[in-house]
Amino acid sequence: MANHLYRLYKKLQNKRANTLMFLGVFSLFLMVVTALILISSAVSVAAYVIIEGFTYPNNEIPEVITNAISNLIVALAIYELQRALSHELRKPAIGEVTHILRRSTPRFIVVVCVALSLEGLIFVIKFGQTGKAELLVYPALIILAAAILLICLGLFLRFAPEETVAGHLVEEVKNPEPNIAISTEKNPGPPKK
Repeated sequence: MANHLYRLYKKLQNKRANTLMFLGVFSLFLMVVTALILISSAVSVAAYVIIEGFTYPNNEIPEVITNAISNLIVALAIYELQRALSHELRKPAIGEVTHILRRSTPRFIVVVCVALSLEGLIFVIKFGQTGKAELLVYPALIILAAAILLICLGLFLRFAPEETVAGHLVEEVKNPEPNIAISTEKNPGPPKK
């Protein structure tokens, strides 16, 4: 029995090592993609400024500038995903799946919501300059999607189980006897019967 458990432990350990290696390579790939997006945005804006200058004909924001801002928003979301992956790589695989999700998901979802909101605002500016009001429906839907995503994140955090330690809720570990109330006062006085 012990030999079987040892082989199972080694198998799981090798699987974790393979997963960590894949996540490390994927994290590096995401960092390279982020760098390429930033470099391409900087080059396109610099080329536009060199060729056209800082003047905007008809007081319109050039498409190159709005595309560069959109690219920066995408780069921010990719960078945050890379940071979340590298953050998870450094932590040991302890805990339940919901605990791991509660720990790493909110930050990434908030960055995605910010990116969606900024993208929607960029489109509002872009389509507002064209004078076609019917095109403003699409940015409004993008901003609505960001709001729905934030609401869903809040519901997940509200209804997902709290952090657990070895299968017990953290509150149970802090207060093992359910009949004794934990007081937050500095000098609570004698216990009441």
